[in-house]
Amino acid sequence: MNIFPAPGSKPGKLYTAILLLSLTAVIVTILLIQIHYQNDSVGSFCHIDDYWNCDRVNKSLFAEILGIPISIFGFLYYIVLTFLVSLLMKGYSFQRKLAPFTPAFLLKFGSIIGALSIVGVSYFELDSIYSTAVNAATPALLAWIAAKTLLFVAAFPAIWWYCRKSASQIVHFNGLLALFALFGVFFSLYLTDIELFVLGAICIYCMIQQVLIIIITGLTVLALRQNKNVHHKL
Repeated sequence: MNIFPAPGSKPGKLYTAILLLSLTAVIVTILLIQIHYQNDSVGSFCHIDDYWNCDRVNKSLFAEILGIPISIFGFLYYIVLTFLVSLLMKGYSFQRKLAPFTPAFLLKFGSIIGALSIVGVSYFELDSIYSTAVNAATPALLAWIAAKTLLFVAAFPAIWWYCRKSASQIVHFNGLLALFALFGVFFSLYLTDIELFVLGAICIYCMIQQVLIIIITGLTVLALRQNKNVHHKL
């Protein structure tokens, strides 16, 4: 019995949309990499003023991790996301190829690592805000950081809990894809907070990327629900 979604099925159509959006995000990250390395005297397309300023954001102290531009990590992230979606669309035999690291095991492990990563990013965000923009650390901002951290930390085990009783490989791997996309949403929110409350500038390309990953995450969750329903009908 073929448990993988056919190209014309609802899950198959969702994966196609996710693939196209992921490829679009890859292009956006390439543009961000270009902005990071281009000559300061040139100026980027979205260098409109001091506030709407991609150059200011992509050349800041927070635009790198260990000396590597975040845009490069973003590029690799979307390449991996595209690769994972492609595997799902082609009906890759996860159980046979990944053993003993089955999709069910990876989903459980990913939910734990993901939740811990959310806490780590939130700590780094608080440290960045307090060390560079003390006046920005208002009670409202701290409440926002705490609320989004709790929400996302809870979302990771919730996805695992939703998938755990299913015997379907596609449901487990789709859940893992949802976790991967969900972390992308949280990290993009962290970057937006840094732009707004530390740098005081907005990168238009970054905002486009954030919209893309939010839509991608929504589609992965929708595909997860549809795949689980299909599995129960078989």
